[in-house]
Amino acid sequence: MRVIDVPNGGLSLARNIGLAHATGEIVAYTDADVRVDPDWLTYLVQPIRSGQFIGAGGPTASRPTTTGWRSRWRARRAGPRTCC
Repeated sequence: MRVIDVPNGGLSLARNIGLAHATGEIVAYTDADVRVDPDWLTYLVQPIRSGQFIGAGGPTASRPTTTGWRSRWRARRAGPRTCC
């Protein structure tokens, strides 16, 4: 793993720079305020490795202590997802 600091660039710029520097076969993103399951990468990689999909995503869930429209939106869209 390598950390690349990008001051004041925003999430999209940071992810695009990360992708440009990536050397692996698969790129996975998460955020600093996210807690992931120990096996999250294993489950996300399986659909890609099968050759049937070019990307995968997982559920999101709001922390019980968060409030606001974003938290409510994330809670409503939580659930398993696999995409193309």
